[in-house]
Amino acid sequence: MNLPLFAAGALILVVATMNIVATVRLVRAPWFSRNQKVAQLVFLWLMPVVGFAVVWHFLNEMAPPRVTTDLRTWLESDDIARRLSNVKREENIRNSDHGGVD
Repeated sequence: MNLPLFAAGALILVVATMNIVATVRLVRAPWFSRNQKVAQLVFLWLMPVVGFAVVWHFLNEMAPPRVTTDLRTWLESDDIARRLSNVKREENIRNSDHGGVD
């Protein structure tokens, strides 16, 4: 098979896949009005690579932050672990200042 033809086909497949993923995400996004979605879809498919970048940026900017209820993830966070160790250290200091008795 001709290598440039294969590379062009692979590139078209990658761009089409990216646009399909962006289209599905855009259609499901509840924070855009119908007119905004139509305009973004037109832009996405008329200018595939640039349109994907712009639409993907708007999707990520407008998306609400993800919230988890999994406490393991929350407690394993470096920031939370640092805060907990600071609290324990402060408790140890307070206990040592009072002779260990409150």
